[in-house]
Amino acid sequence: MTAMRRRVWIGAAAGAVALLCVAAVALLARGWLAYRRAEAGLNGARAELERLYARNPFPSEENVKEEQRKEAALRRELAGLLARLAEGQTPEIEQSPARFMAQFWDTRQSLLNAARERGVSVPEDMAFGFGRYMTGNLPNSPDVMRLTQQLTIMQALVSSLFEARISALTGVGREEFEGEAAPETAAPVERRRGAAAGVAATSASALNTRNPQAGLIEGDALYGVWRFKIEFTGREAALLEALNRMAEHRLFVVVKTLRLDSSERGLDVGAEGGRAGGRDEAKTAAASADGSVARDERILTGRDLPLSARVELEVYQFRKSPPGQEDLLEEGA
Repeated sequence: MTAMRRRVWIGAAAGAVALLCVAAVALLARGWLAYRRAEAGLNGARAELERLYARNPFPSEENVKEEQRKEAALRRELAGLLARLAEGQTPEIEQSPARFMAQFWDTRQSLLNAARERGVSVPEDMAFGFGRYMTGNLPNSPDVMRLTQQLTIMQALVSSLFEARISALTGVGREEFEGEAAPETAAPVERRRGAAAGVAATSASALNTRNPQAGLIEGDALYGVWRFKIEFTGREAALLEALNRMAEHRLFVVVKTLRLDSSERGLDVGAEGGRAGGRDEAKTAAASADGSVARDERILTGRDLPLSARVELEVYQFRKSPPGQEDLLEEGA
């Protein structure tokens, strides 16, 4: 009985050991299979990374096509913007020097007639910035196209001032670019003395400046700039109306500087509100320092006083399309 029981226990132990061995083998096989799958996955991922790192991604045909599409869209947008900005600007007109002179005299007479019709005081010898041609000298042929543009722009600006009901136009200056600057002694007078109260007579050379690049669109620039100086007198309402007309002008006009002078008070106020001297600057400064000039006496606007103004204007001349991209508008249509 004892031997039989011993054999039973030995058989049971051997069976248990066998089961444990089978389970261990199964777990080992399962782990080995999982290891092989993981190893295969890692080897595949490593191979894919090595392939990706080894290849040259540039240029990518897909990326190149996409970037080219975006660039073309940006260029079409820029071309459209420039075309819209250039819609109201003065076109370039080719003509002979003699034809320009005829246009100058016609423009000058037209402005003088418009001034008389609107009751604006303008000196009869006013040359509107083109005093060097008052003697009949013909301009050089290469300068005629730009002179024609400049003359047309000046006419548009001065006409807007007349429509604003200013009292007097006392001076017009432009940037001279043609030939050599005219000698100051030979420059015709733009304003006669006493044309407006509190404003001294100014010759053409006093308002005109020298800039050979005036109005030019150089190189790859998108625009050029015409600069003008205009002096006039009028009530505050006329000044505000003049500024509003410049803001809504068909030309792209920017008021660069505005200086006001009240001849009744002898004060000169610049664009930033600073004092810039007046009819009796030393006396006014001293009075202001000791408080004898009241604050309300230094205020120019809101009183409807006669004001003398000098305004410096910039008129932008835009390129009609980006350089070398004249066909973009048609492509984008």
